Amino acid sequence: MTTPIRSAEAGDVATIAALLTDAVATDPVAQWLVADPVERQHIFHGLLTMEVDHAVEWWHVDIALDMTAVAVWHHRPTPQAALLSDYHLSTFTGRHLPRFQQLHALARRYRSGAPHHWLAWRPTAQL
Repeated sequence: MTTPIRSAEAGDVATIAALLTDAVATDPVAQWLVADPVERQHIFHGLLTMEVDHAVEWWHVDIALDMTAVAVWHHRPTPQAALLSDYHLSTFTGRHLPRFQQLHALARRYRSGAPHHWLAWRPTAQL
């Protein structure tokens, strides 16, 4: 059975950010990034709201019509889009910035320089 999807719009950002925040709450990598669960929820909500808003504007976000699944796609290169920087990251991560930078550095090592799309986030609601 296939779930119908549509492209996300600006009005969907809050719902998508909440879905993503809930999905990463128990993720081992997210737990390593921010050990305290309350702080993790707060940090990831702000960070993911910013990233999803950026993705809706510049890249592509698919969402299930029933709002239980989302796929956030980044496009490379994106010369017209302002890239999210360490400044943006530090706005939400605070003292946890070094671990987020370490994770991003590791991910960049595997990213191709050729034009491509990559799936940044793809959680589904726990049913």
